[in-house]
Amino acid sequence: MSLRKPAYGTIFQINMALLGASGFAFAAWAFWPDSLKWWGMGVFSLMCGAAAPAMLIRAVILMFKLYQRDKALAEFEAEIPKAETIMAAQGELEREQNGRQVLQKMKARVEQGFWVFRAPVGYEYVKDKRGGKILVPSEPLASIIKEGLEGFASGRFASQSELMRFLEGQPEYPKDLLDGRLRMFTITRLLNKPVYAGYVEAPKWKIPLRKGNHEGLISFETYQRIHQRLNETAYAPARQDITSDFPLRGFVACSDCSRPYTAGWSKSKTGAKHAYYRCGYRPCASFGKSIRRDDLEGKVTELVRELEPNKAGYGLARAMFEFAWDLRQGRSKEIKVEINRQIDELDSKIAKLVDRVVDSDVPRITEAYEKRIEEMEQQKLIMVEKRENGAGPKHTFSQMFELAMNFLSSPWKLWESGDLTLRRMVLKLAFPEPIEHDRKTGCLNPKKATIFSVLGGICAGKKMMVL
Repeated sequence: MSLRKPAYGTIFQINMALLGASGFAFAAWAFWPDSLKWWGMGVFSLMCGAAAPAMLIRAVILMFKLYQRDKALAEFEAEIPKAETIMAAQGELEREQNGRQVLQKMKARVEQGFWVFRAPVGYEYVKDKRGGKILVPSEPLASIIKEGLEGFASGRFASQSELMRFLEGQPEYPKDLLDGRLRMFTITRLLNKPVYAGYVEAPKWKIPLRKGNHEGLISFETYQRIHQRLNETAYAPARQDITSDFPLRGFVACSDCSRPYTAGWSKSKTGAKHAYYRCGYRPCASFGKSIRRDDLEGKVTELVRELEPNKAGYGLARAMFEFAWDLRQGRSKEIKVEINRQIDELDSKIAKLVDRVVDSDVPRITEAYEKRIEEMEQQKLIMVEKRENGAGPKHTFSQMFELAMNFLSSPWKLWESGDLTLRRMVLKLAFPEPIEHDRKTGCLNPKKATIFSVLGGICAGKKMMVL
C-alpha cells in the first residue's frame, strides 16, 4: 500500500501561482504607456511586473516542497520491509526467551520435587502454600489406581491384560475408546509412572529419579516390584472365553503332559449336550480323552473343602502369626538401626563408583558404572522410604490381616457362593500351580500354597496332641 497520496491542494496553489504570474506579466506589458502623459499607467504596469516574478517564485517553491515530500515518502516506503523484518525477528527472539525462561522454571520445579506436566489420572492440581501448584489424590480414581497397581505388584493380576480388564470394569476410570475399552499402551504407561509412588523424574531434561513433594498412591517398593514383574517372563493374558460353565479351565492340568485342560460341550446322538474337560496337547497320550465336568469339579470341590482348618488349629495359627507380628513391631528400633547401616553402606559404595567414573576413560566401563550407581540410588530410595515411614508396621495385626485371616479360616465359604470370580480367586491363592489330574485313577495331585500347608501341619499336630 502506497503512502504517497495526491496533494490536490498544493497542486491547485501551484497552478494558481503560475496563472497569477502569467496574468501579472501580461498586465505589465499591456498597460505600459507610450508617453509621460499616462505615467499612472506606468506605475501600475511596474507593480504588475514586480508581482509576476513573485508569483512565479512562489510556484517554484511549492513545486520543490511537493517534490521533497514525495521523495521522503518514497524513501520511507523503501525502509518498511526492513522494519517489518526487524520487528518479526524481535518478536521471535522474545518468544524464544520466554520459552527458555519457562523451560528453566519447569526444570527447577522438577529438581525441587514438583510434578510440572499434565496431572496424571488419579491426581489433580491445587494451589500450594509455597507457591505454584501441587498434585493431590483425586477420589475415587486414586483408590482405583492404587488397587490396580498394588494388585499387579502382588500378582493378583497375572498380566497387564487382567489389569486392563479390571480398569475397564470401573465406570469412573476414563476410557480410551468409544466402546469403553482401554489401549494396552495406556496400561504400560500407567505401570511405568514413578509419580504414583511419590517420585518425579524428567529423562529428557536429564533429571534423575528423586523424591517428590506430592503424596504417592503406592510405596516405592511396590513400584520396584511392578518393574520386576514387567521384566519377568510374560504371563499369558487371561482368557476372555472363561465362563461359569468351566470354572476350572486353566487350573487343572493333565498328569501325562502337565498342560492345562481345555473344555467344551459335546452333543450325543439324542441331541443332549454334555460338558467335558479334555487334554488338548496332541503329542500327549491322553490327547482328546474326555473327563466329565461334574466328576472333575466334584473332586476339586472336596479338595477345597479339605483346605478349611479346624477351629483349634486355626486359633493356634492365628496366635502364632499375631505373636510374630507383635515381635516385629517390638524390633522396630533394631530394624531402623539396620536400615541406617544399609544406607551408609550404599552411600559408601556409590561414592567409590563415582570416583571410578571420574577416573575411567572407557565409555563402556563408564556406562556400566553409571547404571550400577542408578540401581544403588533406587535401593537407597527404598531404604529411606522405609526409614521415613517407620521401621515397624504402622497398624495392628487385626487391621492389616483381618480379611486375609477370614479367607484362611474358611475358603469354602467363598467357593460355596458359586461366583466365578471368587472361585477362581480361591484356586489362584490356594494352588500356585495347576492341579494335576490323573485320568486313569481320577486322583488329584495338588501343590498347596505354603500358608495352607503350614495350617494343615498345625491342625494335624493339634489333633495328635488331643489324641
